[in-house]
Amino acid sequence: MAKRVNKKIAIIGSVVLVILVLGAIAAVLKLNRDPHQFIKDAETALALDEPDYKAAEKAYGSAFAYAKKNTDLKIEVLFKLVDMYMDMNDWRKAANCWNTVINFDPKNIRARQSLLDYSYQVA
Repeated sequence: MAKRVNKKIAIIGSVVLVILVLGAIAAVLKLNRDPHQFIKDAETALALDEPDYKAAEKAYGSAFAYAKKNTDLKIEVLFKLVDMYMDMNDWRKAANCWNTVINFDPKNIRARQSLLDYSYQVA
């Protein structure tokens, strides 16, 4: 009877250990994402004969998310998104990106000027 209990405990312990190891590996891989790789993926999607805007938008979104506290990189990604939205003629999304840039850096002249031009054209 004692052998049976020890086997059950050993199996349960092994399963828990495997789950913890897999969780640690997944956490390390998720924390070490490089936003520059996502930017390259987006630029590759846009360089095709027929650009894949959805894939590029998703890749830029991932780059923005993984930039964490690097506001300069986030602003760079937002301006790349603006360029993509301008190619798509989606002015509202471009204006949202300019507003986000202004929220990160209130003194950003390029974003303020672009938003002013957009407002002028809409009016």
